[in-house]
Amino acid sequence: MTIEIPNKITPRIPPYQAKAFCDRPIIKEILSTVERIGSGVIQPPIIIQAERGSGKTWLSLHLHRVILKLESHTKSLLLCLSEPLDLEPEENEWFLSQEQNQEILQAGDENINSILETILQNALGKLAKDLEVWQGQSPSVGELSAWILNKIQSSPNDRWIIIVDSAFEANWKLLAALEARLLGALATMTNVLILITGRGKPYPWQSPYLRTQARQIELINLSKEQAYNQINYYKNHQKELGVAMIPEVKWATIISESDGHPLANILLAQNADFNTVIDYLLEIVNKPDRALVRQYLEALCPLDNFIEDHIGPMLDAYSGEQCYERMKRLDLRRQVLDKLIQTNLVHWQDGGYLIDTNLRSYLRRFMQLEKKEIWQRLTAKAYDLFISWAKQFPQNSEDARYYHKQAEQYSERNL
Repeated sequence: MTIEIPNKITPRIPPYQAKAFCDRPIIKEILSTVERIGSGVIQPPIIIQAERGSGKTWLSLHLHRVILKLESHTKSLLLCLSEPLDLEPEENEWFLSQEQNQEILQAGDENINSILETILQNALGKLAKDLEVWQGQSPSVGELSAWILNKIQSSPNDRWIIIVDSAFEANWKLLAALEARLLGALATMTNVLILITGRGKPYPWQSPYLRTQARQIELINLSKEQAYNQINYYKNHQKELGVAMIPEVKWATIISESDGHPLANILLAQNADFNTVIDYLLEIVNKPDRALVRQYLEALCPLDNFIEDHIGPMLDAYSGEQCYERMKRLDLRRQVLDKLIQTNLVHWQDGGYLIDTNLRSYLRRFMQLEKKEIWQRLTAKAYDLFISWAKQFPQNSEDARYYHKQAEQYSERNL
């Protein structure tokens, strides 16, 4: 899909702006929980798991900077564990910088604890100053933590919402340190609600209040009306935002293609192609691994879900060579599966590994448009695999019928 537009500008995602935020139904559900704070009962934490580009960070910022400020006797703290695009932290906010994240990633066992202590000093120090509880010259992490906790606990008439954004994809040792110094204690307070966003595998908190009593809320894609309003705002502020939008007559097609996924919706509306959308979604993958991870995802995207036995044959069908299928199972797991899981773009569900739904959809459309021959090889290989597995069972058995049914859909995708 390529549409001529004037004054060609490279498609981009501008930083968060309150006016550009699309109202999300989830906000009403969060506010209904906020209303229950202060009833003398500990409120279960809210967990919002959603795919990359779905608007988790924008939601966190909007709640903290706009929505919660309108609520009486309500205060909030925001910890972003992935630095928001082109933004500086405001009052009662702390962002883990890209430099700090790199320090964590490159740390060894001998220095990780000291690096985490320095980062916590930075985070809690920023919050302590904003809350006006900082004392002395160089307080310890323990002192900073105690001052913040005492400030919140000694304000029983105020409702406190603690927002931790991009949690599960962050370094888990950092999450353990945050829980030990801050979140574990906050989770026991009756005037506090903890809201955690993330993607991928949930972190196994030590606190039972965080681990077993948390409540999941889904962040769904934009409705057609919301997606239209998102594009319309960008159109009306093109110069200010540094974007160039396609003509309105094409918006319905864009909204259908994006399926209301906020990041894809706004990129496609700038005349981006699916390749660009995929590149944006994969920006969170370490740069040295990104090209290889993309190949793995392209090879596996025809499958609705996959198991380890799919990986070697599908990668060989993708490359046209016999390489991966000959690898030992453990080596294949380490080289491919572990790398995919580490991106938090692939997760285990209902007996198989799933690529994030929106990403998988865009990968399929890209492959069908730009790599048709490889796509046909992949769907043919998927068909052959399921037929071969069906032959391992009696002809009319339930298992044989299941694998034949799976094979049929890949035959159809090859048309």
